[in-house]
Amino acid sequence: MNNGTVVKDPKEEVATKRNMQKPGIEYGETKMTKQKEKTIRATIKVEIPYSNEVLNNGTLLDKELRKVIDRTEHISCAVQAGFLDSDSPVLK
Repeated sequence: MNNGTVVKDPKEEVATKRNMQKPGIEYGETKMTKQKEKTIRATIKVEIPYSNEVLNNGTLLDKELRKVIDRTEHISCAVQAGFLDSDSPVLK
């Protein structure tokens, strides 16, 4: 029995786009639905010796980071799981 209660599905993100027209005229509303996927996010911290050259050259920085990660037997990381929103660039 429906008692008027609305249950929100956490997997579904609904965005509403409103196009304002002239005063006194109704606006159009378009709904876009996007299914969120469950993800696992692991965040690692890598420290390397300071160098202006490495800091200013993304390719060199990438090589130095990969060297540290490749020679490490176990990578310690912070882990999050679920329907995560991205608040910064994420590698996939």
